[in-house]
Amino acid sequence: MKVLVLDDTHKKNPKLREALDKKKLDAALCSSSNEFLTAVDSASFDTLFINAETWSKGRAIYDYFDIAKKIETKPVVFYNTEESFVGIKNRKPGDQDKVHLISTDLETVFS
Repeated sequence: MKVLVLDDTHKKNPKLREALDKKKLDAALCSSSNEFLTAVDSASFDTLFINAETWSKGRAIYDYFDIAKKIETKPVVFYNTEESFVGIKNRKPGDQDKVHLISTDLETVFS
């Protein structure tokens, strides 16, 4: 399965790559808003995995470029979230969307 991952800490966190490899996921890793916006427009992927903290840092630019519309048909898995996390502005949550709190281990996130 091809996935798109937005996580600006992935270079510092080898456990992220290990978890993806263990689950045999073909992942495009994005660490910046620019990489993410480019990947959403050009890459084919089945699911998005988004670190909520990273998402929050670039949320204004994602709203500006109406990223919600571009990913509305894709399942989104948010991880590293606070209890109060609300998701993506102007995107109705899908049946396959998931939210994992900060304490969730990465292997569970990618399963």
